[in-house]
Amino acid sequence: MILLAFPLVNLAILLPRLAYLPTTSLGHGYARLDVLSARLGSPSFEPVLSAGLAPDYPLTLVKSPGTYLGAVALGLSVIGLWSRRRRPLVVAFGLYGVVCYVLSLDAVARSLRHRLPSSALESFYGHFPYRAILGMLIAVPILAAVGVDAWSEAGSNRTRVLMVVPGVLVWGVLAPAVGAVTGGSLLPLVAGAAGLAALIAATRAPRLVLLVPLILAGELFANAQLDHSPMFPASAYVRAGPIAAALMRSDDGRYLSLAASDWTMPGYHFLQDRNDWGLMAMQRSMIFDLEEAQGYNPAQLLRYWTFVRAIDPKPIRYNAADFIRAEPLAVNLLQVGYLIQPSGDPPAVAGETVVASETGWVLYRLPDPPPRASVLTSWSVVGSADAALTAIRAPGFDPTRELVVETTHPISPATPTDFGGSADFHWEGAQSALVIVDAPASAIVLVRNSYAKGWHATVDGRAAPVLPADYLLQGIPIAPGHHVIELTYHDPTIGDGLVGSAIAIVGLLVAAGLLAIQQRRRRHT
Repeated sequence: MILLAFPLVNLAILLPRLAYLPTTSLGHGYARLDVLSARLGSPSFEPVLSAGLAPDYPLTLVKSPGTYLGAVALGLSVIGLWSRRRRPLVVAFGLYGVVCYVLSLDAVARSLRHRLPSSALESFYGHFPYRAILGMLIAVPILAAVGVDAWSEAGSNRTRVLMVVPGVLVWGVLAPAVGAVTGGSLLPLVAGAAGLAALIAATRAPRLVLLVPLILAGELFANAQLDHSPMFPASAYVRAGPIAAALMRSDDGRYLSLAASDWTMPGYHFLQDRNDWGLMAMQRSMIFDLEEAQGYNPAQLLRYWTFVRAIDPKPIRYNAADFIRAEPLAVNLLQVGYLIQPSGDPPAVAGETVVASETGWVLYRLPDPPPRASVLTSWSVVGSADAALTAIRAPGFDPTRELVVETTHPISPATPTDFGGSADFHWEGAQSALVIVDAPASAIVLVRNSYAKGWHATVDGRAAPVLPADYLLQGIPIAPGHHVIELTYHDPTIGDGLVGSAIAIVGLLVAAGLLAIQQRRRRHT
């Protein structure tokens, strides 16, 4: 029942993501991405399919510091079967944990990789098969909670002694014997002894059973202190340096980080030293509400993912989207107004001017940065995404004077003019924008935001198409004259998910109420 209810209650979260997934790089599977990346000239040179875990991995869950679940939780998780009332729950989550463990094993992963019915599923599972072990991190706490009930319900101290024997043998004897736990902290021993003392005390004073979760919380907190020493204070990381502060004062384009000498296949994301913060390449833009033209994300819109690899070929991982060259096409279409480069590198674009510097990095402002929206009166029409990508990569293509529109519907022919008109773009919120346009002739307004099916447009209050333009951007056809374009993003699956979650929650509450009434009637009969 719980396994069925979990996805239904979370439809508000799951449904929009499931609808979005096919349009992303992740939705195409790691193996297909690897082939496509190599075809575009940006091979990863990394194994798409990774190894699984060794059979003794669960024994290391009692090793501190490390992936530590706590001696108290692990010991209690094996005694839940003694609970008669909760035995079906124990069997269900016990089997779930076992299945997750089996799927994480290297031998099983190698056997299943080429036998799964779906290539996307095979790719996702085979990429990191050891992720399946995360299911145990859900099963163990639930089994431990049932174990507390089983201890409280035990009819004799002899039974309780038998309950703790398996846990002691597995994590107290077997784990050290096979080398899963070597040296290190005394935390498991101390916490296990404290947990056992609390359980023994609870046999005389049942309320003392509340000490068990408190001891477990203290145990996990102590492990966190042993296992993790912060690289730097969080307060320092979220404090704007000179480059971030300068970008926050600007409103004329996105920024791009360029550091070819520091490039690795994961991109710039792992340049995490304090001296590298000025590069602004670790998604710090999100902290300061800035817009950058690159990033690190396994679920990128596929058009953007492909554009990065086609325009700036280099060895790159599937989840990275960074540049090492200031390609004019990328600078224009991604509306780049600023570049961040190492202080020792020559300017990447002629005429760029210094705005700020920070610990070896320099922020440059580009001359004549492209606007968010442009009016273009010259365009060509293609019928597919591949044709659009080929067209914008063709020698001589000038994104400032011409446009490639992808559509199968009739569209007015282009009538080029010397004056391209003007477009003034304003955000109205996170999911809406306003564009004030003056066009001398029939034109297409190029909005330098990523094309996605959820975007809708009206021109002077009337619905208008949002077309894929220059492969990855938005194009809105207009007639000559003055116009007001309203852009809004609407995803119907969000509302559908909210309704589904609400129905599931009401259903669970009704079912719980009916069960409570049924149990009350049984007590009175």
